[in-house]
Amino acid sequence: MAFEIEIYAAIIAVYVMIVISPGPNFILVTRYSLGSSLSLAFAVTLGLAIGATINASVTMFGVGALIVAFPGFGVLISVLGGSFLGYLGLSAIFSAVQSNNLVLASGSDANLTAREHTTGAQINESCSTALQKGIFVNLLNPKGIVFFIGLYAPLIAQASLLTKGAVLASSFAIELLWYGLVILFLSRPKFRSLYDRSSFAIDVVLGLILTLIGLRIIMQATLFLEAT
Repeated sequence: MAFEIEIYAAIIAVYVMIVISPGPNFILVTRYSLGSSLSLAFAVTLGLAIGATINASVTMFGVGALIVAFPGFGVLISVLGGSFLGYLGLSAIFSAVQSNNLVLASGSDANLTAREHTTGAQINESCSTALQKGIFVNLLNPKGIVFFIGLYAPLIAQASLLTKGAVLASSFAIELLWYGLVILFLSRPKFRSLYDRSSFAIDVVLGLILTLIGLRIIMQATLFLEAT
């Protein structure tokens, strides 16, 4: 059972570039890093790593071929994924508006109290909920699925179990390492202070980005369905 270093290196090199490129995962981790506890931010990151590893595993062992054989299945995943991102984005916007309304209703003297109330609500979200969000964001991410089908299937289909295991373990570690660094960077006091001063604008912008990404995914899936 040989270890194919060339296949491993090629996949990991591309995987690193895909992970560090901005996308819904980065937006989700950013929001948790700025507006919640470290435990929740790391929980959502663990979920992203688990979701990506599941996608890689099922693609690696041939299940991804279902999407190739049945395009409608891929469209369904895209619509579900886009809808879920839209839900997360609209939830962020709704939460920001609620918090802002609370501040306006309470008066400027209660500004700090309102912020503490908002932060507390986010921190009180269970780690299991954050973990599930991370898993589903990657499981339903059509970009990630296409990546795994396009890269993993041709390169690793005939690879040894040792190589496949090394790729899966390394992919999982890369997700944790990259987004872990993002969390540690964005959770620094100066960024937390910036978020405290501009939480409404930041949450609305991040929410809008997630919503627009979700809508774009749904529109692309709809256009593909019409074309077929």
